Amino acid sequence: MSFRGPFALNFFEWFHKRPFKRNVFLTNVSVLFLGAVIAQILTLIAAPILSRLYTPEHFGELGIIISFVSVFSVIANLRLELAIVLPKFKKVSQVVFFTALLIGFFFSLILGSLLCFSKSQVSLIFNFDLESKYIIAISILVLLNSNFNLFTYYNVRSKEFKTNSFSSIIRSLFTNIFQVSFGLLSPSVFSLLLGQILGRLITINYFVSKALKTRLFNKISLSKRKIAYVLKKYKSFPLYSAPQGFLNSLSINSPILVLGFFFSANIVGFYWFSERLLKTPINFISSSIRQVFLQKASNIINNKTHVFAYYKKITLSLFLLGIVPIVILFIYGAPMFGFIFGEEWATAGVYSAWIGIGWFGILLNSPSVVSIVQHFLLHAR
Repeated sequence: MSFRGPFALNFFEWFHKRPFKRNVFLTNVSVLFLGAVIAQILTLIAAPILSRLYTPEHFGELGIIISFVSVFSVIANLRLELAIVLPKFKKVSQVVFFTALLIGFFFSLILGSLLCFSKSQVSLIFNFDLESKYIIAISILVLLNSNFNLFTYYNVRSKEFKTNSFSSIIRSLFTNIFQVSFGLLSPSVFSLLLGQILGRLITINYFVSKALKTRLFNKISLSKRKIAYVLKKYKSFPLYSAPQGFLNSLSINSPILVLGFFFSANIVGFYWFSERLLKTPINFISSSIRQVFLQKASNIINNKTHVFAYYKKITLSLFLLGIVPIVILFIYGAPMFGFIFGEEWATAGVYSAWIGIGWFGILLNSPSVVSIVQHFLLHAR
């Protein structure tokens, strides 16, 4: 499946012209940032439509389910995706890739089985019926998200930043198309989940088509010895990075889970809808920074130097980028949400101002997260 028309190609090639051409780091960040911006624009275009097709209760139940998915997607590959950028030889990176792929597959199966045995308890805790179709959707989304992470970091190693940028656009575009289409036919929580699944499936298909061109799947021979070698050599990621990632994701998603325990799905819906609009650009921007910074960190480590100068510069830039939207939300959040998304969503605008402070902090700590990963890189050599 090809998504690269002449307009898209020329638009992205513009970023490789001067003055960007003189700064490879800036070029790569710009390419990823462009994809993030377009993806966010698509989300913003779809949001007023979705808010009129689905109720806050729909979004509340979806938010609880997606929180589960987000928490477990982080550790589905035991964070081995971060190790893909390390090996000097492509064949070793391929073994890391497919080892993590197998781990993610079995992790999703185990997670689904555990949820089947405990669905009555989970339903009681979060005040909604965790049906079998939701459990299947959770397992599939965890698997797809883990695969998305693997392909993303393989592309980072290969410096295929354009592919990662296009993937952000594709995922946002098709997720929103399917959610709007299903909402017009039969709005429900499962309609929103199905849109998420199909959007990610198309994105994975795009990744696979690009991977075939880069010969990712050529001459791959996995064995117990090779898998054991990878697990031993990069054991710091499952042992240390995975728990850190799990706790970080749990802390980010815990407000949704706590609200689901104490309040109705409507309240959760207001919170999740606001958070979704805020965290989408933050995640894309911080992910763009992390991907390029991680690749840059690997090169700097090979040269036995430090990345502190880059760290300070990027953190200051992120502060200037995020402070203005926060001020606007505090002044105009409620009336803006009521006008754009419908009067019943004005409460979400009040939530958004306070939620924005938290996500502003997450944006600022993106370079810090990479610095932690750099520590693991140093000890994994």
